[in-house]
Amino acid sequence: MAEFEVYHTTENRGNEIAIQSEGGIYADSKNLFLGKGYYYWEGSFDCAREWGFSRYNGKFVIFKGYLALDMDFLLDLSTNSHNRFLKELYKRFKNQYRGKKRVGELYVGLFIDFVRELQNDCLKAGQIDENECFFPFKYSKLVDHSASKKSEKQGVSASAHHWYWSNPVVIICVYEKNDLILKDFQVVKST
Repeated sequence: MAEFEVYHTTENRGNEIAIQSEGGIYADSKNLFLGKGYYYWEGSFDCAREWGFSRYNGKFVIFKGYLALDMDFLLDLSTNSHNRFLKELYKRFKNQYRGKKRVGELYVGLFIDFVRELQNDCLKAGQIDENECFFPFKYSKLVDHSASKKSEKQGVSASAHHWYWSNPVVIICVYEKNDLILKDFQVVKST
């Protein structure tokens, strides 16, 4: 298990105690970055605050906690091997996905929701068993490159024009409540 410092932002409706006991708000709308689940920013209070101002017009609550993840069940879309896995899975289910979602495009969150629902349907119908699951992940994470303009970049070497983001915006999604292992989850800002 690995532990990550995480932040979660939600609208301030005066229900902080209930949200704290749940570990956050479960996001289930369409077009989510990584599909339906509990969303957190890894180690970035600033991103959580910015989301509150932009999404909730400045009326928000930020929670901070420590999220434990079993790395064997993390779809890490910042790695090439996991990106290749997702592309191969898309090739395998492309025709079925096209019939349910937007034609010809891989929208990561929509596709993850589609594959998870398909897998659950196949398990319930007895078409596959637990050993044949094609999406073995309980959570996922990615770097939001659209936020790179706000990130700091550092040079890799004096002779190369390459860099890395020294404070990338990392988003983590936990798909199911029973896989949510949080400790010290509490309010750190309320507006």
